[in-house]
Amino acid sequence: MLISVALTRGAPPAHAVHTPAQQLAHRSTDGDVAAVPKSGIYDACSMGAPEGQLLPDCGLRLSAISQGGFDLVLNYSTGSMSIADNLAYAALARSRNLQLVWNLSDYRQPLPAKLDLVRATASHPATWGYYIGDEVRPDDRGQVKQLSSAIRAITPKPTLLVSRPKPYLLRPFAKLVDYLGPDTYPVGGSDPPVCETSRWGTAAARNPVIVLQSFSWSIDYPGMPTQWPSARRMRRMREAALRCGRPKLIFWFCFHCVTDYHPNPALYWPNLVWAANGTKPAATAISSGG
Repeated sequence: MLISVALTRGAPPAHAVHTPAQQLAHRSTDGDVAAVPKSGIYDACSMGAPEGQLLPDCGLRLSAISQGGFDLVLNYSTGSMSIADNLAYAALARSRNLQLVWNLSDYRQPLPAKLDLVRATASHPATWGYYIGDEVRPDDRGQVKQLSSAIRAITPKPTLLVSRPKPYLLRPFAKLVDYLGPDTYPVGGSDPPVCETSRWGTAAARNPVIVLQSFSWSIDYPGMPTQWPSARRMRRMREAALRCGRPKLIFWFCFHCVTDYHPNPALYWPNLVWAANGTKPAATAISSGG
C-alpha cells in the first residue's frame, strides 16, 4: 500500500488576518519583542513495528509534520524502540529538518537503558533534548532528579518535563529540568483557560513550555462528548498562551490523535497546521492507494 502525503504552504484563511509581527512574535510586558517559540507536536510511531494507523510509515509521518511547519517532534515510541531503530528514525527526522525530543518519561523502564539511548543520540544533529517527565506526580521527584542528573553528566542537551495544569504539580520539578510547563486541554473537559495556565506556567519556569489541545477527550473517555477544537479555537489558544505568558516551546497534542482517531484527518490536519504555525496548506492529501 502506498500512502502519500502532500502539504504545501499558502495564505491563512481569510477570516483570520494577522500581521507578520503578530504571527512571528509577541510582546512582553516591558515592550520588548520576545523570540518566536519553537513549534512542536507529539506523535506515536514505531520504526520496528508500525501499527495500522492511517500513516504507519514513520518517514511519511515526519514529512507531514515537517511540511506543516513544525520544528520539534516528541515521539512516545522512541522510549521503547531499539537503538538501531532510533538512529534510523533520527536520520529520517534530520533529512526533514526536524529535531527530536527523545522520550525517557516511562519510569517503568530501567535507567541504564535510558542512558544508553542518551549516549547514542546526544551528538546526533536531530537531537533537541530529552523528555523526562510526562504528567508525573510530585511523589516521582526522586526518580526525575536521578534521571536528570544522569543525563546532565552525559550531555548538555536540554531536558523537558510537562505537568497537568496545577501549580503544585509543576513546582517540585522547577530546579530539576531545563524546560518545564503545563498542558491544558479545556475543550470538552474541565482544564483551566489557556491564558491562566500560561501566566503561572511562565512564572514558574526559567524556560517555560505549554502543551495545547488538538484532540477530543472522547478518545480516552468514550462516555464524553466528541469535541475536537476548531481551527479558530486552536488559534485562540495559541494567541492566549503568547498574550498571557512567554513560552519558549509550544507543543500540540497530538498528531497520532488526528491520524488514528479523527473521522476526517485530511480535513482536520490543515486546521491544526494553520492554528499552530500560521500557515494553511493549499492542498492536502492524506490518502492511501495502490
